[in-house]
Amino acid sequence: MKIDSLKEKLNIFKIPLNGIKLIEASAGTGKTFTIVLLYLRLLLGIGEKKIYKKKLLVHEILVVTFTNKAKEELYIRIKDGIQNMYLTCINKTTSDSSFQFFFKEIHDIKEAIYVLKRAQNDMNSSSIYTIHSFCQHILQLHTFHFNDIFEEKIIENEDNLYLQATQDFWRRFFYTLPEDIIKIIYQDYKSPDHLLKTIKPFFYIKSINFPTKILNNKKLIMYHEENIKKIIFFKEMWLIYHKIIQKTINDLEINKKIYSKFNLIKWINKITEWAKSETKDYTIPSILKYFTKKNIEKNTINNTCSKYIIFEESEKILKKKFSLKNVIIIYAVKKIHQFLLKEKKKKSLIGFNDLLSILLKTIKKEKFLKDLIIKKYPAAFIDEFQDTDIQQYKIFNLLYKKNKTTVLFLIGDPKQAIYSFRGADIFSYLYAKSKIKKYYYLDTNWRSSINICKSINFLFSQNINPFIFKNIPYIPVVPSSKNLKMNFTINDVAQTPISFFLQEEKEVSIDDYQVWISKQCANEISFWLTCAKTGKAKITTKNGEKILTANDIAILVRNRKEADLIQDELEKLNIISIYSSNKNSVFQTLDAQELLWILESILEPENEILLQQSMASHILKKLSLVVENKTISNKNSYFIIEKLYEYHDIWEKIGVFQMIKIMILEYQKNSFCTEINENHIKNLNFLHIGELLQEQFQFFHKKISLIRWFQKKISTKTQPEYNESIKCFDESPSIKIITIHKSKGLEYPIVWIPFSIDFKKSTLAIYHDQKSLKTFFDENYSNKFLKIADEERLAEDIRFLYVALTRSILHCSIGLACLIKKIIKNRNNSDIHQSGLGFTIQGGKTMNYEGLLEKLKKLSINNFIEVKNNTDNFSFSRKPQTISLICKNKFLNKKNIRNTWSITSFSQLNKINKLSKHHQKEVALKELCIKNQEKKNQSLLTIHNFPKGKKTGLMIHYILKNLHVLKNKNSNWFSCILEKYNIHIKWTSVLIYWIKNIINTPLNDEKIILSRIDEKSSIRELEFFFPIKNMLYSTELNKIIQSINPTSITSPQLSFNPVKGMLTGFVDLVFIWKKKYYILDYKSNWLGKNNNFYSSIHINKEIVKKRYHLQYQIYTIAIHKYLQKKLKNYNYKDDFGGVFYFFLRAIDCPKKNNGIFYTMPNYSLIKKTMTLIS
Repeated sequence: MKIDSLKEKLNIFKIPLNGIKLIEASAGTGKTFTIVLLYLRLLLGIGEKKIYKKKLLVHEILVVTFTNKAKEELYIRIKDGIQNMYLTCINKTTSDSSFQFFFKEIHDIKEAIYVLKRAQNDMNSSSIYTIHSFCQHILQLHTFHFNDIFEEKIIENEDNLYLQATQDFWRRFFYTLPEDIIKIIYQDYKSPDHLLKTIKPFFYIKSINFPTKILNNKKLIMYHEENIKKIIFFKEMWLIYHKIIQKTINDLEINKKIYSKFNLIKWINKITEWAKSETKDYTIPSILKYFTKKNIEKNTINNTCSKYIIFEESEKILKKKFSLKNVIIIYAVKKIHQFLLKEKKKKSLIGFNDLLSILLKTIKKEKFLKDLIIKKYPAAFIDEFQDTDIQQYKIFNLLYKKNKTTVLFLIGDPKQAIYSFRGADIFSYLYAKSKIKKYYYLDTNWRSSINICKSINFLFSQNINPFIFKNIPYIPVVPSSKNLKMNFTINDVAQTPISFFLQEEKEVSIDDYQVWISKQCANEISFWLTCAKTGKAKITTKNGEKILTANDIAILVRNRKEADLIQDELEKLNIISIYSSNKNSVFQTLDAQELLWILESILEPENEILLQQSMASHILKKLSLVVENKTISNKNSYFIIEKLYEYHDIWEKIGVFQMIKIMILEYQKNSFCTEINENHIKNLNFLHIGELLQEQFQFFHKKISLIRWFQKKISTKTQPEYNESIKCFDESPSIKIITIHKSKGLEYPIVWIPFSIDFKKSTLAIYHDQKSLKTFFDENYSNKFLKIADEERLAEDIRFLYVALTRSILHCSIGLACLIKKIIKNRNNSDIHQSGLGFTIQGGKTMNYEGLLEKLKKLSINNFIEVKNNTDNFSFSRKPQTISLICKNKFLNKKNIRNTWSITSFSQLNKINKLSKHHQKEVALKELCIKNQEKKNQSLLTIHNFPKGKKTGLMIHYILKNLHVLKNKNSNWFSCILEKYNIHIKWTSVLIYWIKNIINTPLNDEKIILSRIDEKSSIRELEFFFPIKNMLYSTELNKIIQSINPTSITSPQLSFNPVKGMLTGFVDLVFIWKKKYYILDYKSNWLGKNNNFYSSIHINKEIVKKRYHLQYQIYTIAIHKYLQKKLKNYNYKDDFGGVFYFFLRAIDCPKKNNGIFYTMPNYSLIKKTMTLIS
């Protein structure tokens, strides 16, 4: 197939307005503005009169794009373009040179003003669609002609249907297969979900050619039996030859290091054992590779192989790669598609892609529809044409080809085709391009600085075919002279447009690289912002010079995992960032649940249970506090009920959205600024949900039906629809972290691309024929076709790189390293040539670290590109500010806190404090001390040098859980326990001695001994839950416990995230002794080499350091609340005995300092803490 086309630089006023015109617009060359100008030409009828006689109306010009966001942008840009041209005609001048030039082409100004004014008034009837909404519009418009086939409900997301169809296929076909085949299938596909994940890419490819036709289980069984026969045949052959194989190989001049006598006997015996076994699956010993003709010749000096056929047969059977994996793929794709169509028909559903199929089929069949569409839309624009698929191309090609009275503009950039995951096919674009004799291109970059344009030109001009495929050329862009002054400076020094951050390691794994580059990225951004703080970092854009801010910087990633890595490092340097590619539904937030509680209460104000739920919401809780402050607390609940009735009336009169808006306004009126800021996102989510509810209410007669719909939305966890995704509000200075997919079409002054060397090799043998451009699947997964499939993956990775680089206006920093994906002995080269960035730098050649460094030096000769290795660690300090939408609450220590409601515990509340550098240093020193002590006392086994660590603590807790049966346990039982926890059984006698002392040591003067506690009077590992009804802040808790508890005064302040929800934990032992209830907690902490380290002073220090005072206060509250409900006339001072902390390593009967800590928590403290929490 001929793929070369003539190219011509686009002249807006000379391009003919008839036929099919392809325009290739590189990034930043004004693609959308070109559409606007051509749109204006069509409105005003500017062109060759012979070809183009009439002026078009806005509804006659079809504009099609691929996303709702792009559709909205096109609408706004076209509307603004008409407005600007109208003002230019009115004023007869403009500051915009493009409109001034356009103005000169207009001959009748009065008529142009009339046309543009009419276009402004008619913009609401303009024909701007997404591809799917266009299909829907046409089919709905002419549904009468199709016998009402279009009554089905249109669904945007088909994931649930696909899963249901896969589950049906799984049950119907796999369950009836023989057990042997099921086991083989299970090795490749563990579940329907797993199978669907593998085959999903096939559903997006409509024209794939499958080589094999397996349509039923009978043929699948036959295929399996053929495989089994081939394996059995080989086994029989092996059993014939196996006795002479060793002698045959020994007679050769073969490498004896590999083919030693020992190895040969071992290998032959293992293969023979396998050959004698029953053949149930496709297992073939990997060691068979040593008996292939190729391997033997490779290791033979004279390169002479034995005449025996067994070596050739070994090679053949290993090449077979017996598997049902690929057969199942073909089988499943065909059957699941049939199930899907059946299910859609049953439920009267139509997917977005079905719209394309129906329209294409109808256009082919019904000539009248084709004529109707052409008459309705004599001119059409297809925006982002590189993201098309073959069906979309065929629809518009059928409509507009060979028609001299219509015009179709196909506008796109094949270098930016990055949506193959959702069915976009670059080869459909190339096929369309091959059918066009001449295409037009745009080459003036209006977006970026002159230096960044030159840098990108230089980088992509290194290779003859920079995008791998010959028919995707790179045409160097010409930077606009208007961008001459655009620059990024630090200390008045212009920064190099592209910086490569190269890790100075000859080999590096992806995990190590990601950690390293995340730190470099965060450090450099911190340096920039630190300079900006003193006015030393400046950017000059089209809008003039300004100090650099966080809003000017974007970090481009591929997925959420990469975003989290970057956010973690930025967090450490006090830099706020926001991940703006969040696709979660607003219905899956706790804010949705909170709003549902309020709405349910509004419908039933006197329902006590619903009222209690809704009172937990920030709005009603604030109202109740306002009432209390007005000293009418006895009327509190009545006031709230009255308020709910009032809200019900508002809902009835002006709608649910306005009611929610009024509720929020009242909340803000009664709240402090800090409270408003704290609940800012919550209120925005309330309004967002309110809009969706208002829109949905038109389909219901009763409010309760809307509530049911709302409940279903919350409980159903599916992919959100376009208008349901959580909205990202950009109100505070922050670093933008965004996926490359979502960044397409956007621009940022400064861009960081940390992870562009990562790649995932193609695992599916889906490839395109380079001549016919058709799609094929190789079921045998031969290396030839896998290589082609991976080349196509690499080509898209290069396009990803191009999209990412061209988002930058002034500067781009990129991460780079000698990445090793697979460890191979004696390798000299890295794997980065298989990534988009590595291919571009190394020209697709393999290189080691030195080769890469040499290549980078050549690239950096002309000062367009620089190479860095490390950045300094700057901690960016910012002034405290009012909490806004994306700034953190002053109490927050972690990022990614989606909701404050959670189930928490002492360990979680204390966890953040353990992350301090001081604590880490202490732990490191203590571990070093323990290791040194262990080396000294290796010969003497005591409880003090008993193995340390978490497993010892878990083991002791497990043993003491069996407290009341320990007397009956022998040494074998203790040895088994040691083995269970991976501790040497040499410690058995020490452990028995230790446990005996623990259960027989008196806890206090009351002679409380564990072995004497009655089993019915104790509970081991008591789990508790109690609610944190009020938001719990660390500052407030610190004030209470440090004002009353003397132990707490000496410890550092607690610092944890605000929490609300449930507090949970486990108490090791709760028991009754002489009518008093006690708490006992076991501690296996190692404090020192002997009992001297377990004195009361040392134990108190450990209590303070580990914040055990908070732990026993929580335990006491839990038991206190429990006893209050269970015991009549319960009194804390009379019935509660106190808390024991048992430091077990000090339990050595004859010695002092037995490690027992006792306290009776202050009742005032317990009471105040309970009030704070609930």
